[in-house]
Amino acid sequence: MLILLKRALCMLLLACGAGASAGTVGDRVALQYFYPDLDTPTRSYAAQLVDGDGALFRNVAGVFDLTITDTQVIASNFNTRAMWLGGAFNGFALTDLDHGFHPFAALGRETNMAGFSPANVTFSGNVAYVNWQGLSFDEDTRVVLYLSAVPEPAAYVLMLAGGLILLLALRRGRAVQAG
Repeated sequence: MLILLKRALCMLLLACGAGASAGTVGDRVALQYFYPDLDTPTRSYAAQLVDGDGALFRNVAGVFDLTITDTQVIASNFNTRAMWLGGAFNGFALTDLDHGFHPFAALGRETNMAGFSPANVTFSGNVAYVNWQGLSFDEDTRVVLYLSAVPEPAAYVLMLAGGLILLLALRRGRAVQAG
């Protein structure tokens, strides 16, 4: 009985950990930079595939690199010290061409752009908007956004199957003890 219970518990734990993904690996992402508002794109960048190493957009707006991984959006390698001009929108729109983005989970502790907060980030379907108008940056600036991990549908099936096996094992154990 104890062995069966241990096996069922192991299956449940494996099922709970299986298939969690933010969903960007294997997707194509496109990037546009906008200023002074969302009606005025200033630059568009060719779509890239997010693979195990992520997708890298170099020299975005002539100022920084943008890396997209399965769980993060990272702006780094700023090449100067300056301030983003004011306007309704001065930032980028990152579009997942294959799926919608899962909700934004957190601002990384590595983020050191003064004044940057989750309020600067908006998700709408398959587009993530980052607006940093009026904020300062320098060569050491880094902005890290974490995407939430969301289990894939197969993981739910495995969790349900593991739970059912666990319940059956417990029920069988009680029947053996009662009889």
